[in-house]
Amino acid sequence: MTFQHAFVNPLKLEKVTQEDGNRRYVTPNGDHYESVTTFIGRHWDKSFLLKWKAKIGEEKAEKIKVDAARRGTALHKVTESYLLNNLTEEVNDDPNTKALFTKIKPLLDRLNNIRLLETPLYSDKLQLAGTPDCIAEYSNTLAVVDFKTSTRVKKKTQIVDYFLQCACYAEMFYEHFNEMPQKAVIIMAIPDLPYGMTYMHDMDVCLKMLQKFREDPVSFQAKLK
Repeated sequence: MTFQHAFVNPLKLEKVTQEDGNRRYVTPNGDHYESVTTFIGRHWDKSFLLKWKAKIGEEKAEKIKVDAARRGTALHKVTESYLLNNLTEEVNDDPNTKALFTKIKPLLDRLNNIRLLETPLYSDKLQLAGTPDCIAEYSNTLAVVDFKTSTRVKKKTQIVDYFLQCACYAEMFYEHFNEMPQKAVIIMAIPDLPYGMTYMHDMDVCLKMLQKFREDPVSFQAKLK
């Protein structure tokens, strides 16, 4: 598979890591915008996570978190190389990462006319910034595409925060390049599943969810339960 690229001109953004670990970006105008993940995470209900940590213990929970981050970073590196048409055995030499990549490869092959990969964006309207994994055509429809790993299959209602991220990135992309992605696509690799999972929403649905979340995060999440 050879991917076609229609890369947009990257925006000039400086990424800044605050002392509390939260990321901010500095725009060309000098505005400091909170990252999308920090913004959503700051308002997201973490009660389930706290119960999970209490059940298995802080040490074990931290190890799982670190392992998951390492697994996700490795898969992102391989995926990006593949979409740039320069994946080599040297890049894809870890057997665990290779296994995960093999699961999602058929889904990646539905991508084409890639607009950006791991390229920072920002929105003056949202006053947020961030780095989407990919914006490209997925089955001939422009989409914000996010690559995830998970230890288990998740319901669509369990990854609403992912769709909120996609909505933010779609708004940013439209604001600067006057092209609105029509879909949000989450491609997920799960070790115990022989194939990759795809979760999709129409972008107008995601944008409406984002609006409600920004207006009242507590009420929005209460309706999800």
